[in-house]
Amino acid sequence: LSSGRFLIADSAVRPTPAMVEVDVGGDVEAVADILTLPAIAEHASVPVATGALKGTIEGRLRVDFETGSGARDEATTFAIDATTSNLVVDNLIGKEKLEGGTLRVVADRVGLRVNGSGRIFNAPATLDVRRPFGDKGAAQAVVAFTFDDAARQRAGYAIAGVNGPILATIRTPIPVENVETQIELDLTRTNFDNPLPGLVKPAGKPAKASFNLMRRGEAMALEQFVFDAGPTQAQGVIEFARDGAFRAVRLAQARLSPGDDMRVEAQRSGDTVKIVARGTNFDARPMMQGLLRADRGGKGTIDNLELDFKSPIVTGHNKQILSNVELKMERRGGKLRALALTGFFGREQLTVGTDRSADGASQMEISTNDGGSLLSFLDIYRKMDSGALSATVQLGQNRADGALRIRDFFVRGEPTVRQLMAQSGTARTDDRGNYRFDPDLVRVGRLESEFGWTGGQLAVRDGVLSGPEIGLTFDGYIDFQREKLDLVGTYVPAYALNSLLSNIPVVGVVLAGGQHEGVFGLSYRLYGALASPSINVNPLSAIAPGLMRKIMGVIDGTARMPQER
Repeated sequence: LSSGRFLIADSAVRPTPAMVEVDVGGDVEAVADILTLPAIAEHASVPVATGALKGTIEGRLRVDFETGSGARDEATTFAIDATTSNLVVDNLIGKEKLEGGTLRVVADRVGLRVNGSGRIFNAPATLDVRRPFGDKGAAQAVVAFTFDDAARQRAGYAIAGVNGPILATIRTPIPVENVETQIELDLTRTNFDNPLPGLVKPAGKPAKASFNLMRRGEAMALEQFVFDAGPTQAQGVIEFARDGAFRAVRLAQARLSPGDDMRVEAQRSGDTVKIVARGTNFDARPMMQGLLRADRGGKGTIDNLELDFKSPIVTGHNKQILSNVELKMERRGGKLRALALTGFFGREQLTVGTDRSADGASQMEISTNDGGSLLSFLDIYRKMDSGALSATVQLGQNRADGALRIRDFFVRGEPTVRQLMAQSGTARTDDRGNYRFDPDLVRVGRLESEFGWTGGQLAVRDGVLSGPEIGLTFDGYIDFQREKLDLVGTYVPAYALNSLLSNIPVVGVVLAGGQHEGVFGLSYRLYGALASPSINVNPLSAIAPGLMRKIMGVIDGTARMPQER
């Protein structure tokens, strides 16, 4: 205490008003100890434990009181106006402390007011604390800080697929006990890239979350949880154990798209999370897009999971509807253990299940009599009608390999077929004007291909499409993440007749170029943007024997040698 003064304005007044005013400077701990003295604490006290404070303070203390006979205790008032420097407040929010605080502290007949800035989670923060005069309870604090990627990583709150700053505003009593804490998160500057499949939001698009953090002993709950990111909405309660581990969630409303009507409950049992999802309508497009295009190397997934999902309507791409959907899935150690999916495209059933291959590896079996609807639903291919589809998929670490077979379907309005006809010189009609076939409606007897899937890219191998009118072979890849493709193969007109020699050993390779190709065929390459690819045909390959066609195709990029497949 220094530079003090004592003032009595009028000694004739009884009782006599007096005032003491001194400059205060030094350690915050010492000043806080003074404020805990019984005579002072009744008028001005610190809402946190004095042992949690470190730093320096400078300011002015004023005490107004009465002297002489008849002096009243209630006439005594204290006023403090001070500024702290390098203030540290331990355990301000949970275990987190305020550091480097520069705060203005004002205590008078209005009450206690503290405001200024510092750092929380090593991020810039502002602090505003208020408590009415005479109130001995907890002070009300508002803490706002920017939680960037580095701060979340240090604090252990990093989530794969969530990037960018989060503006957090916390309204809480101080000291924080088993009372309600209100938290609001401004996620406008945050980017979501499938932290959950289908949850995508670019930075700059408005989004927010809010909840009440209720501490119950050593556990906690996020009650009145609300998440709003445009079409993505969620409302409910989330519970955590004392170590911060997820325990349960109950979402009365959960949706990724505006038309969704779903409710979700999840419960941790041991090391397994069990999820039950029910609803009347679910738009699967955002989730499928997230699963197809996201590649985080398995981060953010639940290793041990049991899922039970039911919905009468599931909407896919291209206006396709899968009805009466029931899905049960079980995963252990990050690997699929069991899967059972049923639904209907119109009257045709889709079934997906798990089985074991000859070597004991887990594999998926997919079958439906409406392969065109399934491929359109998944947004893999839109121009196929009907078709009996079956596929076997072997699941590995972050990849899948399998074989696809489709029988008896039609291809409608495929520009690639028209371009192949135009560049090959194939006529629609014969000499009498009769249509040989319609390129806008091509009947196909079978399609077979091996495939591999990893990192959002579909690689196809030894593919063949054959029908009475045309045949195609194809190898290459479709990159869904970059929305491009590169396929090469041979186009065989009049396939049924033209490919007869290809099945004869040695002769088939020399004259036809190998199995599924023809004596007369054109090497082609389909490449470029997925929405509008370019096609390149080698016209000289039509008159070259099969093996020579392969060699010419390798030179100009329209084919590969047989051993490369």
